[in-house]
Amino acid sequence: MTPALFIITILAAADPLPWPPDLNDRLDRLVRENRAFWRVPGSVVAVTDGTNLRYSTAQGFADVAAGRRMDPNDVFPMASCTKAFTTLLAGCLVDEGKMAWDDPVVRHLPWFKTGGNASYRPITLRDAASHRSGYDAHDLLWYQRAESLRARVERLGGLAPEAAPGDRFRYQTSVFTTVGLAEEAVAGKTWEQLVGERILKPLELDSTWTDPARVPAKRIPQGYRLDGEARPVPANTYPWNGPDSTASIHANAADICRWLNFHMGDGSWAGKRIISQANLQETHAPQITQELTPEVRVYHPFTKKIAYGLGWVIFDHRGDTVVAHAGAIDGHRVQVTMVPSRKLAIVVLANLEMTRMNLATSLGIVDEVLNHPFRDYNRPYMRQMEMDARLSMEKTSAEARAQAVARWIHEVGATPAVLRTLRHIITEAHRHKVPVGVCGEMAGDPVFAPLLLGLGVDSLSMTPAWLPSVKYLVRSMSLADARALAEEAMGLSSPAEIYARCDAFYRARVRLD
Repeated sequence: MTPALFIITILAAADPLPWPPDLNDRLDRLVRENRAFWRVPGSVVAVTDGTNLRYSTAQGFADVAAGRRMDPNDVFPMASCTKAFTTLLAGCLVDEGKMAWDDPVVRHLPWFKTGGNASYRPITLRDAASHRSGYDAHDLLWYQRAESLRARVERLGGLAPEAAPGDRFRYQTSVFTTVGLAEEAVAGKTWEQLVGERILKPLELDSTWTDPARVPAKRIPQGYRLDGEARPVPANTYPWNGPDSTASIHANAADICRWLNFHMGDGSWAGKRIISQANLQETHAPQITQELTPEVRVYHPFTKKIAYGLGWVIFDHRGDTVVAHAGAIDGHRVQVTMVPSRKLAIVVLANLEMTRMNLATSLGIVDEVLNHPFRDYNRPYMRQMEMDARLSMEKTSAEARAQAVARWIHEVGATPAVLRTLRHIITEAHRHKVPVGVCGEMAGDPVFAPLLLGLGVDSLSMTPAWLPSVKYLVRSMSLADARALAEEAMGLSSPAEIYARCDAFYRARVRLD
């Protein structure tokens, strides 16, 4: 049952969106100041009113070294904003009776297996699409893995859910993958074909791709990350492995504005019914409550309730219901935001990973357009990020690192021979499709995490305080870097040498004050 958290009046008559003569200038200034604050090399920002494009700007550089300016038609990886395409497609198939939101996943994918408590009810398509499957994130099961989507999902078979389906929200990409696979199973076509035929073609999204390999390379801005001195440096391009129903959509701002205009309508486009009004609204309806933690309250200072729908985040902001989603992948971050009752939608595309410019700019534009009092989102966001980083880095202070090396050398006894044995165990486990996870302090220590990943470990379990530091380090390297580190470590002569090499790898990627 859909939680009764919000009343979303998407189709109610709305007054024409007020647009004073100086509003574009004010939005230009807001985007420019936010981009400078977050050190984003380049961005494309657009605003639509449900029918017409009201504002569009391309600022900064698509490629700093080449001197190429950002163009409004540049194409960005939409990353997790892809999920809304997949849930819309699911709604179309629900309309046709080929599937139901509350179908168990196993009904359409008989090979789908989970470990753990046999008393748990089966995971449904609704669970999968709303991230309430019971599994924690386990992002290493999919991140930078060149394998089939089915193989990604099958890795879950050796893991037990951390909670019962429907009990709590945890963002889980591997389980969401089952929605796209189920669509293929019931429709007899690939996800790429289905999205193309049922969404891209009828909505005339001519600058949107499901397969990243088909996007003209010159239209994709260079991605960036911040180095230890907070300077933008080129990021490695994400190694896409074909169409992916959770992340692979690439599009320009104009197409995404058209996509959002469709979502603020009744499910038809140009006189043709794409999806029923009921199932379109179902994708925007809250399915599972998200906790308003102190950190979430920093990022959403006016929000009283926040939930996840079917491929969308739903929250209230200064009296209005907002339907939104972010997307993040190596070198890029994007944000799409709708205020349906106001017929207001915003697209923010940036070529810098792990920045909060997108959310700060999106909420800032909502406030400007709807004439709310000014709120500085940038500085509170930055303070929160710095606090998270500081807490995480405390875990790798000189004392903690000294204790870690003692455990590494004297307790773990990780000689090169032990590492080679561990590699053999992992290889054999993978051969039998059994995922390998590591828990404990070493799994969450940024000094050791790259070595474990390079050896082939699938998941690292750690306390929340470690997450920002490990996440930052993982995004600053490639899987090839980690594998090279592991190969080098297995050729060294002592645990002390292994630790020293891992420590050097770590220090080369972060700044330690």
